[in-house]
Amino acid sequence: MPVKSRSSSTCCGGRTNREIAQCLDIGEKTVKHYMTVLMQKLDVRNRVEVVLAAQKIGSSPDLLN
Repeated sequence: MPVKSRSSSTCCGGRTNREIAQCLDIGEKTVKHYMTVLMQKLDVRNRVEVVLAAQKIGSSPDLLN
């Protein structure tokens, strides 16, 4: 599973960027970047909207890559 996709699914657990970074063994800034990319692709403004949009579309791998 791509890191961006795992970032999205890990975000669903309500974790902080630091917790996501530790879980995925990547940098916290990388998590912030991935979240920014996801927000732009999903045309949303915050993490809550990312989760709602991902649930609505079923976390499509094509969108998250």
